[in-house]
Amino acid sequence: MITSCGGGEETLFKLVPPSKSGITFNNEMKESEKINYLKFTAIYNGGGVAVGDINNDGLEDLFFTGNIVGSKLYLNKGELEFEDITSSSGVSTEGLWCNGVSVVDINADGFNDIYVAVSGPHEDKRENLLFINNGDNTFKESARLYGLNDDGHSTHSVFFDYDLDGDLDMYLLTYGNNEGTDLTLVNKKISDGTALSNDKLYRNNGDNTFTNVATESGILVEGYGLGVAINDINNDNYPDIYVSNDFLFDDILYINNQDGTFTDMSKEYLNHTSVFGMGVDFQDFNNDLLPDVVQVDMMPEDNYRQKKILGPMQFDFFNLSIKEGYTPQYMRNSLQLNQGERGFSEIGQLAGVHQTDWSWAPMFVDLDANGSKDLYITNGFRRNVSDWDFRNYIGEQIRVAKEAGKNSDQIALDIIKSTNDVKLSNYAYTYNHDLTFSDVTKKWGLSAPTWSNGMAYADLDKDGDLDIVISNIDDFAHVYENTLNEEESPANYLKIQLHGTKKNPIGLGAKILVNQEGLKQVHYQTKTRGYLSNVSSEIYFGFGNNSAKAEVKVIWPSGQVETVESDLNTTLVLDIKNAVDESKIDETVVLTDGNSASKFDLDHFAEENDYVDFYYEPLLPHRLSQAGPTITKGDVNGDGKDDLFVGGSAGYPSHLLTQNNNGTFDKRILADSEQFEDTDAVFFDVDSDGDIDLYVASGSNEFDENDPRYQDRLYLNDGKGNFLRSEASLPIMLTSTGSVAVNDFDNDGDLDIFVGGRLSPKKYPMPGTSYLLRNDEGNFTDVTSNLSSDLVNVGMITTSAWADLDNDNVAELIIAGEFMPITVFKNVNGKFENQTASLGLSKHTGWWNTLMIDDVNNDGKPDIIAGNLGENTKYQISPEEPLTVFAKDYDKNGMIDPIMSCFIGGQEHILHSKSTLESQVIGFKKRFIKHEPFAKATFEDIISKELREDAFVLRANTFKHTLFLNSGDSFNAEVLPKDVQVAPLQSIQKSDGKYYLSGNDYATEVIVGQYDASHGFELSYSNSSNAFMVERESNYRASGNIKDAVIINVGDKKLAVHAVTAGELYVRELN
Repeated sequence: MITSCGGGEETLFKLVPPSKSGITFNNEMKESEKINYLKFTAIYNGGGVAVGDINNDGLEDLFFTGNIVGSKLYLNKGELEFEDITSSSGVSTEGLWCNGVSVVDINADGFNDIYVAVSGPHEDKRENLLFINNGDNTFKESARLYGLNDDGHSTHSVFFDYDLDGDLDMYLLTYGNNEGTDLTLVNKKISDGTALSNDKLYRNNGDNTFTNVATESGILVEGYGLGVAINDINNDNYPDIYVSNDFLFDDILYINNQDGTFTDMSKEYLNHTSVFGMGVDFQDFNNDLLPDVVQVDMMPEDNYRQKKILGPMQFDFFNLSIKEGYTPQYMRNSLQLNQGERGFSEIGQLAGVHQTDWSWAPMFVDLDANGSKDLYITNGFRRNVSDWDFRNYIGEQIRVAKEAGKNSDQIALDIIKSTNDVKLSNYAYTYNHDLTFSDVTKKWGLSAPTWSNGMAYADLDKDGDLDIVISNIDDFAHVYENTLNEEESPANYLKIQLHGTKKNPIGLGAKILVNQEGLKQVHYQTKTRGYLSNVSSEIYFGFGNNSAKAEVKVIWPSGQVETVESDLNTTLVLDIKNAVDESKIDETVVLTDGNSASKFDLDHFAEENDYVDFYYEPLLPHRLSQAGPTITKGDVNGDGKDDLFVGGSAGYPSHLLTQNNNGTFDKRILADSEQFEDTDAVFFDVDSDGDIDLYVASGSNEFDENDPRYQDRLYLNDGKGNFLRSEASLPIMLTSTGSVAVNDFDNDGDLDIFVGGRLSPKKYPMPGTSYLLRNDEGNFTDVTSNLSSDLVNVGMITTSAWADLDNDNVAELIIAGEFMPITVFKNVNGKFENQTASLGLSKHTGWWNTLMIDDVNNDGKPDIIAGNLGENTKYQISPEEPLTVFAKDYDKNGMIDPIMSCFIGGQEHILHSKSTLESQVIGFKKRFIKHEPFAKATFEDIISKELREDAFVLRANTFKHTLFLNSGDSFNAEVLPKDVQVAPLQSIQKSDGKYYLSGNDYATEVIVGQYDASHGFELSYSNSSNAFMVERESNYRASGNIKDAVIINVGDKKLAVHAVTAGELYVRELN
């Protein structure tokens, strides 16, 4: 970067002052008793900006929408200088509350027109505006004439040809103004088109008039829409619609049915979304040619602002919304990675773009022309109305004023005006080519503090790079000049102009694909992007330092195709007149659930009770009562076929699924199993009678300490697959179990058992009790204290295995769990010694869920593959910045309080919100009456050294799934590929040299949000690169809240069978 702004640090962008640009638009807020936040909640939602050439001089002009102030139209004079022609052009909007703006040639006369969405607090001033271009820099308002003078709280418009009849139709986004609905409640969903906040679909009648056909076209789902975007999600060449909705209203994903109608398939494609959905963009960011979605919300990045706005956990509200049919929603930005027929995986936290404060406009755009999309996000909110202290104070003052007969409206207005929020910088991220982004806001010179809303990009000065225009509240609009072209060796680029049909002159709905020596990129032609705005119709691709020619292919909405080879650093014009019909193989991406369970009569639903751990222990990071179901395999009746055991949950029995000769399964209940919560199970021959018996671990956190329902069980096989519980065979173990593993650890010819304690019930994170059970002719004796006292309370164990790690023909015990390292106990002369530290494993503490022991690199030494929480989480931890729990009875009420800390911005802070902390430890409510001092307090201020002096302390320093390679005397950690880090791993299976990984976890608290991004992974290990490789073309799939899995043989097929919490078994054929 060679530019220096004001003699300072060199940056990619420089802010062009209004004195130079001539752009003095300021979306100034002028609150009054009649127009304020309490009267009109959308008052600070800001305005948009549209780019478009209105006079066909080749320079793109700018239109800014004003809320209380009038809108402005600026004519581009070149060299980033603009002329205000608002008055002379006839586009004044004084007195109207204008939101989104679109620039489009609506009447096919060769000149761009301007459509403005209008809302506001005044019912008689909400008709949308359509300014028809007269061709001489003047316009005539004609919305009523065209039938587009909608007056229903419009947010924004998007013009597209939804029915592919050649002309442009319009989707109109709506944002209701309360309309008598209490948005703090879980209201009944309205999905029949009758809601006042239902969006509109205007069909172009072909005669310069439009008709609202929303109801007959299937646009039926209510919402408070703040963002809308168009793309072809299923590759059938028909445009689909993504709608980002505010508050509890579900986002909508309307799939085009190719017959003039749409179907909302958001629940099929999306596992969760943002809750306060604002702007949205719908383009491919990772160059896999599939359109992804970014949606912004309002989670701050820094601790102070987070603690000011985070209130109670509200699990009841969340749970009720799910029961009412709403999609899970969380207050953070969402980055939905398109996985083709699998739907989306939300990876915003992995990507590092999930918290950009109160955000508005997200935009994928290659600002540095390096061949990958960057992400720019605007943010800011004029008044600090989300502050809990403000919310509590204003509510109280209004109540007092009303009781005293005073003017509560004026009092509220005065309070609102006194609560200025601070200006923050917008965010700029560059893509790292591994599903993650890096913050380059300051580096690129984009850190000016503002209250920003709509934004657009265009090459305004025709110098071959993209400039940025941003609409601000109470500040001049910002024009950022991109100085990329001024570098000594500027990056290579290609600009593309589409010349379409007369009725669709810029080719809206076209796909442009470029291929430069294997670097593939795609752009979907649409002008409505981000928030309330329109971007340039000129398409821009960057290629970095590679100057080789690029193959360019355009697929027009009609299906016609043109492919050309182009030099770079020029503007390529593609005209539909040169396109040809192309015989095309149907490449439609059909969304499927991928589950083959019914084909094999394996459609078993694992019921789960609704016990909520957070009601008793609000500080828990996740529910500990939903570890199952477990699944294990074995030949229970000696017919040579794989049968299955599927565990139950408290109140629901376990089941045996026995394979028939035709490859189907019969299901029956396991007797005496209904009262327990099964967390693990294993088939083995307990009594050496030649058949396999069944050991089932009982766990969970929902029962009190020493409850009989924590007793593990042993079921003996009669040789025919019938099982009877043997209560006398096991010692009394009224402790919560997390894992079991069998091995002949005393070398007497029968199999003994390790029982891993999960936790001390309702005393998280106190460790559970673990056992070594010696098999004495079918009866088991607890010999733990004799063989290894260190093992009794070693940790919160979730997984275990036996394996000979050092090739001495004696198996070691390998265990892992929550806040634990991978822990190894070596059998030394019949005693078990902890050798974790000497093996180099003690420095990797995580929330481990699953282990596989396998010689991955074929060097003769067993390695360890360990599944952890993954990196797609709010907890970004490292050895230097761990996640820590300090557990003790802080308020002396007989209850363990697991207070946790994390690092935010390099400083240690308490993890919990004020409301959550004091809901378990009431004493903190007295110490911190308001949120302000709590937000300012350091961790030491809240939990001093003296206070935590006798606390039980555990730390986790990695959540990465990891391969531990065995070097003979120690293990070396190798992190699994970034693709796999998107969700927790719960199972690792191997078949025919391939590794099959599955997981997810929905048992989280509602601020963290459920982990649901995994659809399963097939991996192979490459000895040439000494790393795992993700099989991109694999047909393996494992979707849902998976907690366990096995691979079984069914005839000549291999099936991966996955156990899903509160769901059907998920079955996938592997061959």
